[in-house]
Amino acid sequence: MLCKLESTVLLACLEDETRVFLAVLFRAEEARISMPERSTLECAGSLTLRCAEGLDLQSGRSMRRHTEELGVTAKNCELRALSVKSIANSIDICCSTLYSIAKPALSVFASLTQCLGTSRRMVEGEDETRTGSSTLLAEDTVTVMSKNKLTPAEETARTDAKLIQLG
Repeated sequence: MLCKLESTVLLACLEDETRVFLAVLFRAEEARISMPERSTLECAGSLTLRCAEGLDLQSGRSMRRHTEELGVTAKNCELRALSVKSIANSIDICCSTLYSIAKPALSVFASLTQCLGTSRRMVEGEDETRTGSSTLLAEDTVTVMSKNKLTPAEETARTDAKLIQLG
C-alpha cells in the first residue's frame, strides 16, 4: 500500500531492505495521509484512535460499521438524520426523561373528561356507577326504560315538572 505523508522524515534503509523512521524533520500544520483508491487499514489486534481535541469521520457517500458490540458514551449527543431505519430483535431502553414525561401524562389521562358528539352504550348483564355526585343534563328528552326501577333517597327525592304522569 502506498501512503503519502505530508512531512519530511529521516529514513534509514537497513541491509535487509527494512526501512526505519529515525526522526520527523518537518511536519505540516495539518498532517495528512493520502492512500490510493480502495485502500484498507488493517490491524490484527486492537486499534485505538486518540485525539486531544476532536475527531471527525467523514465519508463522501456512505459509512458502515460492522461489529459484534457497539458502545457510545457522550456528555452531549446530536443526531440529525433525514431517514432512519431500524431492525432489532430486542430493544432495551432505559430513559428517565421519557418516564418523567409519561408519569404526569398518566395522571392527566386518569382525570380526563370525555366530550362526545354522540354516544351509545350497550351493557349486557349488570352495570353499576358509583360517584360522589352525579348530574344528568339533557337539552331535549331523557327516557329511562326498565322492567323494575328503584330510586332510593336518604333525605330528599324531588321531581319538578309542569306535568307528571304515573302509571
